[in-house]
Amino acid sequence: MSDRIAGLFLFLFAVWFGYEATHFKVDFMADPIGPKAFPLILAGVMALVSPFLIAKPDEEPKWPHARILITLAVVFVSFIFYAYLLRPVGFVPVTAVEVAIMAALFGGSIIGSLSAGVGISLALYGFFVYALGIPLPGGTIWGA
Repeated sequence: MSDRIAGLFLFLFAVWFGYEATHFKVDFMADPIGPKAFPLILAGVMALVSPFLIAKPDEEPKWPHARILITLAVVFVSFIFYAYLLRPVGFVPVTAVEVAIMAALFGGSIIGSLSAGVGISLALYGFFVYALGIPLPGGTIWGA
């Protein structure tokens, strides 16, 4: 039964995701495919796969232990906070905290996780801004 419920949720999510993707604003000078292509393709694949989960569920699915489910919930919630805090706080601090959380969840020490978070966020910022020329949010609360 759990596969069928997951298949139904996946299908509903695919419909919602595809609908939201159709509302992307496209600038005049955008590439020919535009920003809608990838989310629409992803929504289509999810919508095509979900009926298989509904029609052919596993007989006895094995659920992970409670500790793993809690870790997954923390990851999920942290990504939601990441998405909402990215613009107001800025790419570098939010990414540093997110990477540190992920590193700690996967067994890193506190110092190592924080170091990795700061290093990776600065490296990604430099790569996107200076190498690729893609601006990243500096944080509206800092006046950037």
